[in-house]
Amino acid sequence: MREALQRWAVKRVLNVSRAALSRAPTPERIRSLVARASPLIARRETYEASAPVAVGEAQARWVQATDAQASGVILYFHGGGFIAECRAVHDPLLAALGRAAGARGLMLDYRLAPEHPFPAAIDDCFAAWHFLLSSGIDPGRQRGCPVT
Repeated sequence: MREALQRWAVKRVLNVSRAALSRAPTPERIRSLVARASPLIARRETYEASAPVAVGEAQARWVQATDAQASGVILYFHGGGFIAECRAVHDPLLAALGRAAGARGLMLDYRLAPEHPFPAAIDDCFAAWHFLLSSGIDPGRQRGCPVT
């Protein structure tokens, strides 16, 4: 019953947000809606996040579920269409993914458009990958799901 109620609530929040976005789909409006909706859809997860780390022209932080073993690394690019981000939603989600995968996560705060036009965010994503490689992370030794 509780899960059904949670699914209904999340679906309702998404539908209301979608309707609001269709009226004024500006980056400012999207960011405002994300900030208002995030407390309603964020996971409850205990985790630790590091201080910001410089990754090229962007910032990143390590996120790890509290009391979880982490032998691997997840490079996580949050959603938001390169114009919005919400730590309240994505940090606990990454912590939960890391707990399930036995990994810590690197959350990239890529530069957002339109303040930073294309290809800034894409460049930041590549910089994060190169940051991990230069840090000694061996992608061949990481566990992962096979691509089918």
